[in-house]
Amino acid sequence: AEDEIRFLHDTNNDGSVLTDGSDEYYNPNTVSSACLVFDQAGGGLTPQDVPQDVLADPSGEYYFTAASEYQGHATSDADLVLIADQLTEAACASINENVGITGIPTENPPNEVYFEGTYGGSSRIVGNTAPELVGEPLGCYLNTEDTWYTFYHVLHAR
Repeated sequence: AEDEIRFLHDTNNDGSVLTDGSDEYYNPNTVSSACLVFDQAGGGLTPQDVPQDVLADPSGEYYFTAASEYQGHATSDADLVLIADQLTEAACASINENVGITGIPTENPPNEVYFEGTYGGSSRIVGNTAPELVGEPLGCYLNTEDTWYTFYHVLHAR
């Protein structure tokens, strides 16, 4: 089920994956190991850092969230999205050029809530102020609140 996906991994880089809150993305809804994205029993993926050459600030990171609606995808419910923030303007422009989005639109930021099995209300709606992002499964925009460039990729539209 869509609420069972677990992105739990060693987010605090202490060498172990803990479910006590030390590591982000613990999802108590997960009942099957097939839902563990960063585990050999599930997706078998390895978490990656954002490449430093596309970051304007070295603290930029990836995160998974389901607290904002991305307009033009299925319903008006919040979508499951991968975000990378604090990109360079050049990286953002390149992403958009490669996916057919003209220029770099400005948009309100998504809600920065790590996905732990709950889909939030869609109080932030991406595509409200940037119609060129409506229906686009991935792209980049200038985040008007923090004035940095934000990449998004809708992983599960709801």
